[in-house]
Amino acid sequence: MDACLAGFVAAVSVPVTLGGGAPGVLEPGTGVTGAGWVWFAAVHVPLVWRRRCPVVVFRAVISPQSWQSAAIRAR
Repeated sequence: MDACLAGFVAAVSVPVTLGGGAPGVLEPGTGVTGAGWVWFAAVHVPLVWRRRCPVVVFRAVISPQSWQSAAIRAR
């Protein structure tokens, strides 16, 4: 069940990650490349274990997002 949820969240996130769709998220026509996909996986893969270790999963998901947000603001 949790793996299905993680897969669904990742699938819904892919269009925005590729640079289409959501205004204000990424510049039109630009997408995530290289290490950005590592961050993408780092945010979505821990969701598989969300019921067994909720605090660990929360920290694992929030940490990469925080680092990515800081990197985007630094540009």
